[in-house]
Amino acid sequence: MKKEILALISAAAMLTGCGNNAPLKKEELQLPSKYAPYEIVKVEPAFEEGKNSQWYQDFCRQLLEYSNEPVVEEKVSKKEFQCALREIINDLPDVFWLTDAWFDMGSKRTRLEFNYMQGCDENNIKTMHEELEKAAKDIISLIPENSSDYEKVLFVHDYIAQSVAYDTSVDFETGSGLCYTSYGCLVRKKAVCQGYAEAFTYIMNLLGIESGVCAGDTYAGGHAWNYVMIDGEYYWLDITWDDTDNDTFPVSHNYFLFNDEMMSHTRKAEWEQNFVPVCTATKYNWFAVNNTLLDSYDLDTIKKLSEEHSGNSLELMFTDFESYTAALQGLVIDGNINKLAGISTASSYYHDDRNYSFTIIY
Repeated sequence: MKKEILALISAAAMLTGCGNNAPLKKEELQLPSKYAPYEIVKVEPAFEEGKNSQWYQDFCRQLLEYSNEPVVEEKVSKKEFQCALREIINDLPDVFWLTDAWFDMGSKRTRLEFNYMQGCDENNIKTMHEELEKAAKDIISLIPENSSDYEKVLFVHDYIAQSVAYDTSVDFETGSGLCYTSYGCLVRKKAVCQGYAEAFTYIMNLLGIESGVCAGDTYAGGHAWNYVMIDGEYYWLDITWDDTDNDTFPVSHNYFLFNDEMMSHTRKAEWEQNFVPVCTATKYNWFAVNNTLLDSYDLDTIKKLSEEHSGNSLELMFTDFESYTAALQGLVIDGNINKLAGISTASSYYHDDRNYSFTIIY
């Protein structure tokens, strides 16, 4: 599910001028009402014992050997296999070619028979899998040497957001579901949220960084995103919602390494998952790292940040609704954005009323 940028205002598209010093015009903006937060869902691990079992290891091995009819020499319940299929999304996000399955449980063995995704069959899946592996390793090869885990996660986040388009048109026309897969994301460069999330987890697996896919509901519908562990702490990450799909706007970091409280502004996780981590840390949140997570609106502070910023955008986030609306009043309605360094007719900005962020594009 793709989220549209909220309250988008592109001053560059509306204003003309003969120089670069013309101010952005004041907006007749109505301040938003505060949205009620979503429930923070707590899910205890549901597959820890099964994940370490021999039958699950055999099951994974057969999938990686391109079998669509894996058999385990053990009686496994349908419920356990349902947990296993959910776990496969995290453990083997590169096994993208299988869809629904028939379940056959005997007294001493259990068999599944998967259907192939349209466009995939026993004759091409090995080649497609190799294409996916190469695409992932090519990205990893671009990560600077001696990068920290935080820097690796940031690099992969930005790379996927910059290089992949949120697109379902081809698959809807052909009946294929590749846009929901890591292959669609990394090889075809076209995917939806599930594809973005599985691709990220696949690369994290190759890097040895714990990560997983989380499904849930947002104010815009069903969605999938990621969790990742850095320095022993879990964080949430949503590349789909940070992909602006717009050449004018750089990659966003509104949803880069956020915690449960921040998540409750826009979504909640589904209950029926094997694992939903508790994410309380803020150390590596994008705004915390860049000193732009603000607990109040202060024009002088923002002016200083605008003078010190590098790159083509300044991303701000406020810790509470009151500070955020004060910033909208001061920067937009009162026109104080024109007092910030670097503002010109080419500048634009957008803000998100749910996660209290304000981004200036230079």
